[in-house]
Amino acid sequence: MLKALIVDDDIAVIHCIQTLIKWKDIGYDKIFTAMNGREAYEIVKKENIDVLISDLKMPILGGMDLVRQIREDNLKTEIILLTAYEDFSAARDGIELKIYDYLLKPLVMETLEHLSDDLSAIAQKRKTMLWVGRFLKDELDDEIL
Repeated sequence: MLKALIVDDDIAVIHCIQTLIKWKDIGYDKIFTAMNGREAYEIVKKENIDVLISDLKMPILGGMDLVRQIREDNLKTEIILLTAYEDFSAARDGIELKIYDYLLKPLVMETLEHLSDDLSAIAQKRKTMLWVGRFLKDELDDEIL
């Protein structure tokens, strides 16, 4: 069961991503939303979110500060940043913080298709990791027995 969190201070962006991505088809069961980074951080900690899609510039706690908190807590959440600003330093910081992708707004069909492809790839990666983890556990259990 994969979980995603969409974070943006623009409700129209949240609604667009929520409705235009075929979540169930690509393997996501629960989609959460938040309007700022502080609210998003609480959801990430509580719900064990697999992928976070976050705006960069938001009130209360911005996207990059949210990413830093998630990484400081060693959470394995994959992160996709969305922004209307082409900011090289933000992109560089995102790479250092191991974000999955950095996409530019506006949310045109091409951007949404790219986002959907990213989400599919992350879902496949998570499923593979789960399968490998189960396989290794079974192997270790057999070895112990």
